[in-house]
Amino acid sequence: MTHHRLQVQLDTKGFDIRYPQQQVRVNVLQNYRWDNNLTLVSPTFIKQDMLQYSNENEMIMPAGKEFRWLNLRSFRLLGDRIKRQENTDSSFKLFVKEDLPRLPRQYFYYRDLNGLFINETIENINPLWNADYARVHFSFKPPGGLPFRNGQLVIMGELSNHGKDPDATMTFNNETGNYEASLFLKQGYYDYQYAIKEKTDTREKFSSTQTENDSWETENTYMVLVYFRPLGGRYDELIGIRQFNSQFNRALR
Repeated sequence: MTHHRLQVQLDTKGFDIRYPQQQVRVNVLQNYRWDNNLTLVSPTFIKQDMLQYSNENEMIMPAGKEFRWLNLRSFRLLGDRIKRQENTDSSFKLFVKEDLPRLPRQYFYYRDLNGLFINETIENINPLWNADYARVHFSFKPPGGLPFRNGQLVIMGELSNHGKDPDATMTFNNETGNYEASLFLKQGYYDYQYAIKEKTDTREKFSSTQTENDSWETENTYMVLVYFRPLGGRYDELIGIRQFNSQFNRALR
């Protein structure tokens, strides 16, 4: 009900693979993120000219939900997610409507960019040099108006380098009971989510389960990267890339 289960099969014809666990590494990215990628080194099945990765304990990822959206194509005709603006003769300030956690097991499909953004404007000819910038203020109301105890809340998506930009980390306001942060953004259309930054022994990871919840119906983009190291080689070679969609390329069995 909440996760996606993946299967990866590699055609290894033409490659001298004698020790798959040492020579082949597979990375699976969800929506172009590296913080939660699956790193696979041990195939589940090894056959002639074929490696298969289908371990049920390793090959699952939280599905998340469709990204929230923010339309900044115009600073005169404000998008539906903008509550108010405070402009001066030298700068724009936009305030996004207060966001709330999403309910579990409630899913609505709408077309999103899977965390990416597009720089464009409806007021000028070319957004590359005619678009403007604004300081955009975000606010998030946690359950009960209480701060999360298991990590820092961040704004996730390509607009914040997937949560890694310092400005993406939100600050809890005790007076309002909201998390608050602001980003300096160019005119365009943005996808974003809220996630909790967790630190493990090996890496920094972002989880949106508490803020967005997870539904198996969610449309996600997955990318498989295959690395190979020849016998006696000194570096890994990227030999294969395949991208697929959890809805439109799903095998029904």
